[in-house]
Amino acid sequence: MSIRMLAIALFMTASEAWSASAPVAIIQPANFEATSDPVAKEKGGLLVMLLEGNANKESERQIARFHADLGDAAFAERLAKSFACIGADAVSDACTPAIPLTGNSAQALVELSKLEHKRVLVVRLHPMKTDFRIRMRAVVNDANVNADGLKPVRVFTAVYETRVPADLEKAGKSDPAAVAAWWSEGSPTRLQREVDKGIEELRQMLSLLDREVPADNSVPAGWAELPNMDALKEAGRIKCGGGGCRTQKVLRDSGSRVWLTTPYAQGAYLYGWSIASLDDNASKKYANLLLNIQTSNP
Repeated sequence: MSIRMLAIALFMTASEAWSASAPVAIIQPANFEATSDPVAKEKGGLLVMLLEGNANKESERQIARFHADLGDAAFAERLAKSFACIGADAVSDACTPAIPLTGNSAQALVELSKLEHKRVLVVRLHPMKTDFRIRMRAVVNDANVNADGLKPVRVFTAVYETRVPADLEKAGKSDPAAVAAWWSEGSPTRLQREVDKGIEELRQMLSLLDREVPADNSVPAGWAELPNMDALKEAGRIKCGGGGCRTQKVLRDSGSRVWLTTPYAQGAYLYGWSIASLDDNASKKYANLLLNIQTSNP
């Protein structure tokens, strides 16, 4: 079976197996701060660490840059509508509305503990931008809701990245206006188009992970047989170095964008099983998912 057909089969299996979507709660760092309440930290335990522990100052700068350059007041609304349908075949008004979480982790734990459902997907989104690329990272904490609050069960991550062409990146170091013009080309702009595509691909990747990753975080069925990146490396479509590259598999190849997957990026309790969607410019620049997922660079 080809890479593309195997990926389609996996995704169709995930969609057909889905029975009822868990409620989705969304955290965006621009509206969320770490709690200073030691009691709340102790009660929240692992979940508080997960909610607060995967951002840094460089990420915060790139998140601010993303929103400033995008200039889209409706971004959060469009994101909530799409992510509410994680696990569904398509985005529709029938999906249970997503819960926006603001304030801090102590307030989030209180709000989530009020849910009548026994399970919730808490999505923490980092939409980041530099001169040369956008990277949208969504980390999901799958947790059970009980009388004591939330008990994390799984964590999984999806990343969407688009990068300017290599020749423009090289020229743009001395001519930043040319790079800015590339992002602003068209109506809607290239940046807006890429963000919209990114939101939908993130939803698809998270839906696949939600259905395929077992409760014990073991290898999803069939994923061990996925091909490695050797063929793409030989074709010059991927550049990857470092130990993490040896664990990466090709989940989907559309010809201009690849989905790569890797187990337990930075440990099961931080990013978990992960999928990254990279366009050709990004994959040729650097495709080590352990770095693309856990950092703001390269």
